[in-house]
Amino acid sequence: MAPVVAVMVPLYVIFRSSGLVGTLPGLILAYTTFNLPFAIWILKGFFDNVPYAIEEAAQCDGCTRWQAFRLIIPLVAPGIGAFIVLCVLFGWNDFLFASIIGSGGAKTLPVATAELVQPVKIQWGMIMAAGVVTTVPMMFLGLLIRRYLVAGLTMGAVRE
Repeated sequence: MAPVVAVMVPLYVIFRSSGLVGTLPGLILAYTTFNLPFAIWILKGFFDNVPYAIEEAAQCDGCTRWQAFRLIIPLVAPGIGAFIVLCVLFGWNDFLFASIIGSGGAKTLPVATAELVQPVKIQWGMIMAAGVVTTVPMMFLGLLIRRYLVAGLTMGAVRE
């Protein structure tokens, strides 16, 4: 949960010594490192709102703990959807990790778009096309889940 800028230099040193700079697994590991605490923090509120009596009732009916967990998942589906969308947005819009950790081989669309600005020539047509390609999937995702996102974000916020 630390700011990215505060840990970028030590993270770069660790990734460079491990041979992960400029690779897709390195970029995935960097995003997972910063999104996982956020996801756990959000999901804890959702799972705290599920009454323990539901799990007990499932186990009384003969379910194992895993089967009881699978019965609880639909109850926290808005929360799971909210954290997935937020983590995808964080990864999609990130510039710092992709430009430093992913330098060279692994790039995200914002970094590749920024590289279209060159000292000699700015390729406006390609920049505009990259902007559309970067924006349209997130707009589609936002329209697809907008009614679930508000319910998912507020569901784990208040404890009764």
